[in-house]
Amino acid sequence: MNELQLKTVQLTPAKIEFNKKAILDELDGTLSKYENLVFSEENTAEIRRTLAELRKGKSAADKFRIANKKEALKPITDFENDVKEIVKKFDDVIDPIDDQLKEFEENRRDEKLKELEKIRLEHIEEHGLDEEYHDQVEIIDSMLTKSMSLRQASESLEFKVKNLKMEQDKKLADKQLIETTVKLVNSENDLGFSSDAYTRLLDFSTVEEVQGQIGEDVERSVKERKEEQERKEREELERLKKEEQAEFKRSARELKESIEKEEKPSGQHEKTVVDDLPFSDDPFVDFDDPFAEKEIELNFSEKIEAVLKISTTEKNLNELLEYLKEKEIEYEVIDE
Repeated sequence: MNELQLKTVQLTPAKIEFNKKAILDELDGTLSKYENLVFSEENTAEIRRTLAELRKGKSAADKFRIANKKEALKPITDFENDVKEIVKKFDDVIDPIDDQLKEFEENRRDEKLKELEKIRLEHIEEHGLDEEYHDQVEIIDSMLTKSMSLRQASESLEFKVKNLKMEQDKKLADKQLIETTVKLVNSENDLGFSSDAYTRLLDFSTVEEVQGQIGEDVERSVKERKEEQERKEREELERLKKEEQAEFKRSARELKESIEKEEKPSGQHEKTVVDDLPFSDDPFVDFDDPFAEKEIELNFSEKIEAVLKISTTEKNLNELLEYLKEKEIEYEVIDE
């Protein structure tokens, strides 16, 4: 249709004239006497009356403004109503057409969305993208506009799928690298680390950071195992030491009891033969052959002779010899 030509036939600006100057002059004279009014207990009633009169005058002025403004604006209100009537004529025709256009556009977008969804799934299947990445391949609003063709939208979707596929492949390669690293450190250090615990870290850290974590854990585990092994060895040595001390005390006690029970005629000697006698600082022992049988000669009022084989440590043997000297038991080395 031809462009609608609206013409202004007559425009008369609203103009209101009233006795403004006379009112102002009168108010200046009337209100001036109230400017320096001081409130006090004696003039309370007068001030209240004054305030009431002033408010009454203010209210009259405001009502005068509102009444005249409404009257002055009436032609404008009538003008707006007349134009709105014309606009409504257009709306009565435009709205049904616009509704049909919107419905048509929605149908077009829906059809295009269905086509793009098929294309999206084809790209995902073609490139072997795992399900965890599917939601990241989005069909955005700009793809549904008329300005973007199906070919352009398809290329955009495929580009996104390819990028995600590269990310997927890298993640898989990183996972395999971590699994291999864990197997290697387990084999080299006799450990039992789980690769799952480290592959989960790839969601938050780089593969280099995860490998660094594996190295730290291996170092700590090996150190802890070594410390535990050393602790057990110390405990075992301490246990063996205590057993040797207890065995030596038992042997010494049995030797003493045996000597005391077997009494011989006076003048005879009790002899004890010791195999595997180690080196000693005792001056009474001949160490020509440290593995030869030794004879220990003991002096009692009634001599007995006994042959013993003792296997013990050098320290324990020295303690035994000290005991023999303390009891004045003579001894000598017996060669085999």
